[in-house]
Amino acid sequence: MRLLKAAALSVILATSGVAWAWRVPSWDARLTAPGALLARSGHVQGMCVSENALYFALHNQIVKTDWMGCPLKSVEAPKHSGDVCLWNGRLYVAFCEPGGSKVANKGRIMVYDEELKFLKETQFARPADGITCIDGVLYVGLGPGGTKEAPYRGCWYGKFDAETLAPLCEPFRIDHGYDCCAGVQNMATDGKLLYVSYYTPEETACTPDFIVFDRDFNVLGAHRFGYRQGLDVVPGGIPGSVRFIYVTTVNWMGQPKSGDWPPVQALWQFAEMKDGSIRDITRHNIYRKPWKRDGELLSRAAGAFEVTVHPVEGDATAVLQKAFDGCFRAGGGTVTVERGEYAVKGLRLRSGTTLLLKSGAVLKASRNCDEFAILADDKVEPVPDSDFAPGVVWVTPSKRKTNDHMLKCASRWNNAIIRILRARNVKIVGEPGSVIDGCDSYDPIGEEHFRGVHGISVHDSTNCFFSGYTIRNTGNWAHNVWRSADLRFEKLTILGGHDGIHFSTCDRVKIADCTMKTGDDCVAGFDNEDVTVRGCSLNTACSAFRFGGRRVLVEDCRAWGPGEYPIRNSLPKADRISGSHGKPGAGWRTMLALFTYYSDFTIKVRHDPGEITVRNCRVENAQRFLHYNFSGNETWQKNRPLRSILFDNVTATGLGLSLCAYGDKDAPLSLSLKNCRIAFAKPQREMIRAAYVESFVLEGVSVEGVDGPCVRSWGDVAKPLANGLKGVAPDVVPATEPFKVQPI
Repeated sequence: MRLLKAAALSVILATSGVAWAWRVPSWDARLTAPGALLARSGHVQGMCVSENALYFALHNQIVKTDWMGCPLKSVEAPKHSGDVCLWNGRLYVAFCEPGGSKVANKGRIMVYDEELKFLKETQFARPADGITCIDGVLYVGLGPGGTKEAPYRGCWYGKFDAETLAPLCEPFRIDHGYDCCAGVQNMATDGKLLYVSYYTPEETACTPDFIVFDRDFNVLGAHRFGYRQGLDVVPGGIPGSVRFIYVTTVNWMGQPKSGDWPPVQALWQFAEMKDGSIRDITRHNIYRKPWKRDGELLSRAAGAFEVTVHPVEGDATAVLQKAFDGCFRAGGGTVTVERGEYAVKGLRLRSGTTLLLKSGAVLKASRNCDEFAILADDKVEPVPDSDFAPGVVWVTPSKRKTNDHMLKCASRWNNAIIRILRARNVKIVGEPGSVIDGCDSYDPIGEEHFRGVHGISVHDSTNCFFSGYTIRNTGNWAHNVWRSADLRFEKLTILGGHDGIHFSTCDRVKIADCTMKTGDDCVAGFDNEDVTVRGCSLNTACSAFRFGGRRVLVEDCRAWGPGEYPIRNSLPKADRISGSHGKPGAGWRTMLALFTYYSDFTIKVRHDPGEITVRNCRVENAQRFLHYNFSGNETWQKNRPLRSILFDNVTATGLGLSLCAYGDKDAPLSLSLKNCRIAFAKPQREMIRAAYVESFVLEGVSVEGVDGPCVRSWGDVAKPLANGLKGVAPDVVPATEPFKVQPI
């Protein structure tokens, strides 16, 4: 297998259109009619469409509906179907037949006509999952590529003659370059290329799960899509793009332990792949004709659900959660919270839901941290036992045997005022004057034996948007985000508490025009990729950035100290318990650094951190400008080392200590400062304390307050490439004393 360049994919896409003889009736999201799908048949496994119909393959049922979701025909089928495709007036369904604990799974392909009349079948030794057809050749997924416990690298595939069902080749294994679980899920084609979706490991929401192949299974593109219950290519894309219909099963919770099966419906939406990315193109603003059942009108248009919540006496948690759940069950929409104060405990937002906080709306959290363990009782989207960490609480890193208190999304440590878990297309939007108040909750068995619940916790989610609200005095981080992608934080005000926006193992994150005045780090996290922080005001008693990642841009930001809010563990215990901020000026408020590197062993770091740029920024009254200490005495800087960082047009005044750039001997640092002003509040012995720096550029740099060399070295440091350096000589002087720096 070889990886073709993106340019090649663009050329192929531009010429891959099919002369469709029909058009999609509308780009509206729709739901199948109640009762069209048998609840006991489980969730949708695959789908395909024609001009007049949609075909859904469930675990043991094949269903045909029209484009309004009205049922036309259904048949029972063997367990369990994997995917379905149409070709030349015939419906092909791939099946995986469970073989039991000691017998290998088997597979079959069954053929029906368009009215679901059975025509013929073939059986074989491997399980079948995804299926599609190009020019009379069936491309079929034949199970995962590994023989041990998932995840696997690669899957098995086969090719069959669509007329005779005879195999055209021996099964072959393709490693597309990323981990996956449970084999192929769905396959689709535009007549030229293959579009294949997979389950990926739950440890990350960033691993590509949607791969574009040519017919020889060369990889043309890899994307994060997130939907694996059925998709097909549909007409309507402009040259250079491909449009898809994709399906999600609404209200499917698996086989119930007791009682009736829940009502199940299929929700279909639309997406477009263009310019190297996939975006939703569904129209969510048109109501479909409601279904009537038992005298009740059911308005089921995805994205069209709207409910307004008004203040209630006492606890508002149940009222709000009912609104969120109703929004989710309806396929998405908006829950508007009107002006007033709402006493809340733990809440969970789900896929497709927008929480709109009107001006003057205040969500005021309980200070009792025992009231936020909500996931164990979630009946709408049950959380598996493997996500919990019973009995695991925070301990100091030196005594820690596991990081499950952080890594298990349903742990006590991850509790929050608002939870977002394995969700897509979620928004929290606040009008000016809207507030989420954590009330400085206190937990004696929490982090550092006092920290309470987070403000907003996000795990394994994609396409989340946070805007406009003020979030203040959270018991732990204001935003706690793990293994997620396509995140935007805009125009937020974050006051007090601890970290402002803390995210790890996240991709494609944008933070813009936010004001943060925090007691701990403003922006924090590591193992992140493609991050932009722009136009933010950052006031802190810790670091403006405690960060690690790849392809990170910070620009047009101002950071300053001392912090308006103290680090809360520096306050007397009585103040931590009561939620008080202490006497005026109490506690530690000195800003520690503009940029502190971060990479510990809590998680596995996927790639070498680097390509970090900080430009057009100002920092005032911080102890340090840069703090990178890979010497081994820094708990939070022991995983993968930083490879490169650039500061361009940055002005720093009132600095208290020399810069620290101690790299790794085997993976040294590249450090560049261009057009920067570095001014210390009191004389320093050197500008930078450094070790293992392989590339060192000082261009147009002005230095004030150094009574010594540019660099004092504790390891190999390249001589600075100095051009226009003022205020200090570009000398590297070996240190005569042991390296010592205070960890932060």
